Amino acid sequence: MSSRTALVYGSAQGIGNACARMLCEKGYNVMLADINAEKVSAAAGKLVEQGYRAASIAVNVANMQEIENVSNETFDTFGSLDVVVHCVGILYTTSVEDTTEEQWDKVMAVNLRSAFFAAQKALPYLKNGTDPRIIYIASIAGLMGGFNVSMSYSASKGGMIALAKGLSRQLAQHGITVNCVSPSTVNGEMAKAYTPEVMELQKSRSFLHRIAEPEEIASAVCFLASGEASFITGATIDVNGGTYLR
Repeated sequence: MSSRTALVYGSAQGIGNACARMLCEKGYNVMLADINAEKVSAAAGKLVEQGYRAASIAVNVANMQEIENVSNETFDTFGSLDVVVHCVGILYTTSVEDTTEEQWDKVMAVNLRSAFFAAQKALPYLKNGTDPRIIYIASIAGLMGGFNVSMSYSASKGGMIALAKGLSRQLAQHGITVNCVSPSTVNGEMAKAYTPEVMELQKSRSFLHRIAEPEEIASAVCFLASGEASFITGATIDVNGGTYLR
């Protein structure tokens, strides 16, 4: 895998950071991109210290020019761009009645609009990539509406799943596969939005009576990035401990 390069959005912490670390361990060059410049730089620096090929760049995914810059910088740094992992999301727990226009638009810009443009801006490089992949971190909420999240979040993740299906059809001619990984609640920053009572409820909904660890989601991402997943496209892999079956 030494000639393949992965760009991981949202990789300063949580699932995205687990993806970046695991891809490095599997021999990829990895560009870590995140809005938190200091944190993502430290995350990449730690990987470099461990002997991996990694770099970092700050990005606000609500800004289209910055997304384009990230793709260009990744290629300029490593000489290729083969895998794009979009692991960016913001979440509100606002009720239907209390959701504001501003909240709705912000969630759509960060969660969904950026997912499309991350793919679009990487496309010139992916077309010439080795086993090119686009992998989205969606959510159980995008499949069944969510338990304790705002409708903006559920709609954005449902849109992401539909986007992956559409892109998988249109980009197949270039050999690019597009898939989603759909987790339930994961132990990380986003879970901090829940009260202890809601967190216990989330655990009880799983057959395994716990929430996922970031590495368990990253394992599915690494599989989809690998040659073993070469005939999988337009799919959504559920990693939810039995919280939702379909």
